[in-house]
Amino acid sequence: MSLAAIARGAYDSRLRAYADEVASYRGAVIIGFGQEMNEPRYSWGDKKTSPAVFVRAWQRIVNVFRWQHVDNVIWIWTIGKSSATASPLRDWWPGVRYVTWVGIDGYHGLPGRARLSAFVGTIASVRRLTLDPVPLFGDSLAGP
Repeated sequence: MSLAAIARGAYDSRLRAYADEVASYRGAVIIGFGQEMNEPRYSWGDKKTSPAVFVRAWQRIVNVFRWQHVDNVIWIWTIGKSSATASPLRDWWPGVRYVTWVGIDGYHGLPGRARLSAFVGTIASVRRLTLDPVPLFGDSLAGP
């Protein structure tokens, strides 16, 4: 399944079926897609796909759910904590109409580093895009 195929609608029937299942659930559902796309570690990420294709695929998925009148989804756009290898977040941003929350994954593996301080720069970058809630994930929040 390629992002370009998702963006052009090749998987709309699968997405509609999934959207219908989500709509039948009586509670909120958090859906994330293509986590850490601003980093090069995944096939949908930086240097392996273009930000424009990623954004079009993200928007297509959200739009299919909207076309199915699914209103119980929280869309979480989860980025990798800014690092030397991360590309600019604004390039990957689907837009405020397509994101409910922004998650940040942060892994540094350094014992004793202050937890929240590992995310401060990335949170500042996110705030230039949106004021959405920002859940934090990763070992940057773990013990010493």
